[in-house]
Amino acid sequence: MLALVEELTRRVPSRVVMSDRPSLLHMADVFAFSRDTDALLQVVEQGKTTAEDVQRASSLVNDSRPVLRIVLNRAGPLAATSARMKQLLSLSLGER
Repeated sequence: MLALVEELTRRVPSRVVMSDRPSLLHMADVFAFSRDTDALLQVVEQGKTTAEDVQRASSLVNDSRPVLRIVLNRAGPLAATSARMKQLLSLSLGER
């Protein structure tokens, strides 16, 4: 996998290579792969991922790689309120 990512980034340096990995809280695979990444995109599932999960995941990668954004996955039409997104983002950034 690493060889493929290196080849893609070498051919077109401006290309963004994204890799969908298992949950950060449940698989060591993510940490092994994260050494070869520039940044992380955190995905949270509406109705499943708790604020504590977001905080814990963010603390696991704290200072190793920047978390670019949080993506709310499987959200219903009313789930992605502005207040809820601000709350999740502040937890991810370590704000209180």
